[in-house]
Amino acid sequence: RQPFSPFFIMVHNSEAEPLFTLGQPASNQLAQLAEIGNTNRLINYYTNNNPKGVKSATRFHSMTKAGGTSEITVSVSDEYPMISIAAMCENTNDCFVGLSGVNVTEGMVFYEPGLDAGSE
Repeated sequence: RQPFSPFFIMVHNSEAEPLFTLGQPASNQLAQLAEIGNTNRLINYYTNNNPKGVKSATRFHSMTKAGGTSEITVSVSDEYPMISIAAMCENTNDCFVGLSGVNVTEGMVFYEPGLDAGSE
């Protein structure tokens, strides 16, 4: 059982820079989330430094306790149909769970494995 940090949540389209690519090291911003649970650098990066294709980048303000669940509601549109999310696996040094550039529809549920940020 694993607790999770608050989630980083981004609504975007295909023009946005991917949050991560499987098999590649995480960005410095994502590595900071994976190592210490800090969403601020990701939010700043996607809202101030790289806003192309991004509708919103925010933080889900609640931790998910071990064995618990979190329900996150997002609004997507035809112009911004994708989401990317990530959270730190609290009992690890650089593991995170996440989705990168997923087209979503109402009622979708995701079960995601832990991913290694490759930063430690």
